[in-house]
Amino acid sequence: MDLSTEAGAKEWIEAGISVYGGIDILYNNASALRNGPFDTQPVEDWYFTLRNELDIPYLCTRAAWPHLVARGGGAILNVASVAAVRGAPFLPMVPHGAAKGGVPAMSKHLCAAGAPHRIRVNTIAPGMTRTSATAPFLDDPEGAEGPPGGADPRRPDRRAGGHRPRRGLPLQRRRPPSSTAPTSWWTAATARWRADPACAPGSTTSASTSATSPPRPPGTGTPSG
Repeated sequence: MDLSTEAGAKEWIEAGISVYGGIDILYNNASALRNGPFDTQPVEDWYFTLRNELDIPYLCTRAAWPHLVARGGGAILNVASVAAVRGAPFLPMVPHGAAKGGVPAMSKHLCAAGAPHRIRVNTIAPGMTRTSATAPFLDDPEGAEGPPGGADPRRPDRRAGGHRPRRGLPLQRRRPPSSTAPTSWWTAATARWRADPACAPGSTTSASTSATSPPRPPGTGTPSG
């Protein structure tokens, strides 16, 4: 299903509800992007990235909203990126940074809208995380020459040599995707089970800062969409 469409987002939410019987936590992490040099990148890449990194959390939240209201509240976690507040010298990513920059702004307004319904909304902004797309950057700390032909704007795993992104990481760690999980779980669990309609910060949390063990939710589980 295509989550960047209203029909696809609704289908995804309804599928989760049909399996778990409801929704308490919405975790907006799905995305797709296209990076490239600002002056030569096709305009279509800009719209593609905005559609898949900003429209998706918007549409999925829209689809889940009435269910969260009917359930008496819940938590929404929107995944942004450090690219929302910091330019990347090793890869041009204007569309990605702009789209992810819109995520925390949207979250703050959703927070205000959801507070009367006990719906908490927060943003998680992970730093550089080692995935199949970013591994070539992180595994080559000396900035050796990239693949033949230099950077490919359609392929984030291809770049021209000379940049050393890992040297910008103070602890020189290559964080796996699982490193975001504790922060995500802690934020979602706290928001769901300790919801206070007068406390709706709409905060942005760095995924690398939380060292707190998440509380265990009551009951047998936490259905999520």
